[in-house]
Amino acid sequence: MELPSLDAPTLVLHGTADQLTPVENGVRLAGRIPGAHLTLFDGARHAYFLERREEASVAVVDFLDSHSDALD
Repeated sequence: MELPSLDAPTLVLHGTADQLTPVENGVRLAGRIPGAHLTLFDGARHAYFLERREEASVAVVDFLDSHSDALD
């Protein structure tokens, strides 16, 4: 499947200090998926979900809440 053909709500999360996957990859990924939402965690590395557990959890829950109609 080509990224531009995705029609599901998409959230891309990325740490800005990720040394394994450059932040530009997250930016490009979100840019290729129509309507994708990109959330960057300033200073977080590859394991942003451990370093910024609270922020990441809020981002995911908020995203799911805002797209609950599409997820039914």
